[in-house]
Amino acid sequence: MPRRIHFVLKQLVALFLATVFAILIFEFILQSFFPKKISPDFFQSAYGLPIVLRSDLNLKLDWFHGYLYPPFRLQTNSQHFRSNHIIPYRKPTDVFRIIMLGDSSFMGLGIEYDELFSKNLEDLLNKKLKDKRIEIINFSGLGWTTMQFFIFLKNEGYKYNPDLVMISQSKNDFNAKYNDLIEIKKIRKEKLPDGRLKINLSNVAIDIQNKSFLSLVWEAVRKLPFYLEFSNHSQLLYRVSSEVNTQLLFQKTMKLNKSKQLGNFFNVNNIKLTKNSVISLNGTKFSIDPNNHPILTSSSSGGKNESISYANIVLHSAMQVKLSQFLSGINCKLVVIDMPHWKETIGLNVTDKPRMLTSDSKNYSYLDPKKSLKKFQNNNLDMILYFFNNDHMLPAGYRLLSVLTYNFLREKSLLQSLGNDLSAIDPFSSETVTFVKDGNSRIKNYLKEDIGFSLYRGLLYLAKGNFKLAKINLTKYVEVKKDDFEAHY
Repeated sequence: MPRRIHFVLKQLVALFLATVFAILIFEFILQSFFPKKISPDFFQSAYGLPIVLRSDLNLKLDWFHGYLYPPFRLQTNSQHFRSNHIIPYRKPTDVFRIIMLGDSSFMGLGIEYDELFSKNLEDLLNKKLKDKRIEIINFSGLGWTTMQFFIFLKNEGYKYNPDLVMISQSKNDFNAKYNDLIEIKKIRKEKLPDGRLKINLSNVAIDIQNKSFLSLVWEAVRKLPFYLEFSNHSQLLYRVSSEVNTQLLFQKTMKLNKSKQLGNFFNVNNIKLTKNSVISLNGTKFSIDPNNHPILTSSSSGGKNESISYANIVLHSAMQVKLSQFLSGINCKLVVIDMPHWKETIGLNVTDKPRMLTSDSKNYSYLDPKKSLKKFQNNNLDMILYFFNNDHMLPAGYRLLSVLTYNFLREKSLLQSLGNDLSAIDPFSSETVTFVKDGNSRIKNYLKEDIGFSLYRGLLYLAKGNFKLAKINLTKYVEVKKDDFEAHY
């Protein structure tokens, strides 16, 4: 072996050993002085998306990204969704198939498979139907928005021949940077005869493909045989994987033409979104509901930031329209379910999220369960529907949501093709209350032991005006959480 090659090999070996040594030192420091509770990295790329559930998982978890959950089993099949069996593309003739797409609020953290919203709704519908069988496939992913829903359906979901698609709408949709990830080939403004402003959009390109150098390298790391187990024990790998997953979820992989970004168009033309604005995407008109028109947090700054905020709101709605247009082409309807956060259901906070109004009402339906959830919660103060300080529902919450969704599907005649006369379910009857309450039976000890639920109950009683019980629960909480200054206040 030539001396030069021998020298290079020695240098590479030395570099490798030094890198391993440095990693071990970092790991030792983190384990000894800065330990964090760890959850394994159970994600990978698939279907043109950088973040989906890893296939063939079978994990027992009680922790994820700073939140403690009751122990639950996260099981996936080879198709990357929560199920204990494979779903064939070909749909049986006696099946009405629904695809459910959401973020973690539909994915069900802390929830067993049989407690999922999708499973509860499927069971409820099948009990009511005789001639047809309902099959709900829950393809949901961490941090997903309407962009991920569209790409999944375009690349994979359509193969399952769905009759109906149900998607979530949550705070992730309004935190997403649509303007940085969507390029519009043609943008044109015009003034309508009645004086309203109309924005015409066409040829939308979405940039969240998993083709970046980072995604390719990280996917290779994830395929290492020891990776999943190691990610459940390594403090360093846990921190790195959390940061990389966040980057992959919102990364840009192609250089967008600034002139084709809606935020830039709004800024250059000094366009502000008003209650009378009309937008058209490939011929389908839509607007933002005047009763749910957004108040922008960045509006005081004006200029570019305000324009980008307006653009993100318009593009979120445009993605729902684009999704509805795609589904219409495969003879499938779309239902959007607005997912309230826990403070809204107990009356502490009311957030009028921007709601889209569209001319495509035949193919698009919108369910806002907030009022019914709030009414149910006010009538049943001893029942908890959400995880504390978390927008994820408890099993009881999913049971109630399945009842509300069932009634909505019935009222909108979205199951009319099944030829069954479905009877309505009273969501406030004693029978429904018992059904919902029983949903939390598996985790009743968790609800008693987690001190956070004392604050939750205290806030419930406070909103209802029961100051005695509010004081008991709030006092119990602040005696333990002495550093929670907001609760003390």
